[in-house]
Amino acid sequence: MRLLRWLYANLLEWIVGLLLLAIVLITLWQVFSRYIMDAPVTWSDEVAQLLLVWATFLGAAVGIKRNSHLRIDFVAASLPVSAQRFAVLFVNALILVVAVCMVVYGWDFYLKTGNDTSTSLGFSRNLFYLPIPISGVLMVLLLIPATIRSLRDPNFKHGLAASDPI
Repeated sequence: MRLLRWLYANLLEWIVGLLLLAIVLITLWQVFSRYIMDAPVTWSDEVAQLLLVWATFLGAAVGIKRNSHLRIDFVAASLPVSAQRFAVLFVNALILVVAVCMVVYGWDFYLKTGNDTSTSLGFSRNLFYLPIPISGVLMVLLLIPATIRSLRDPNFKHGLAASDPI
């Protein structure tokens, strides 16, 4: 049970962090090989792009989990608590619609690009579209408990539940 809690709390963030670290290392290797060794690596640009796409969409799911997506709080702060709860519910419903669209249309993009191959490595281009539906599913799975938790919290203030990480 302890392992499952750790995985829920940390795994996605560790994956995004490792993806970002890999992007930095690959980019540094590309610069070094191109300008110091005068022998550019052909695969590095494409792999860095692919990792950036994955890190971006998985990072969006981390933002849902942490309740840290960009929002304008000064309007919500002036509302009574019941209206603040409604505003959070409304915004989360909009995010849910976007996440479901990411699943549906992202999967469609993934299927439609299966025959296209990348330029330098020759792998399927649909790997660039696969993180869209995966992120959408993760966002739905993380948004539902976060919404319930924030609406049940007695210390609710401006859409940020007391139990949510900052």
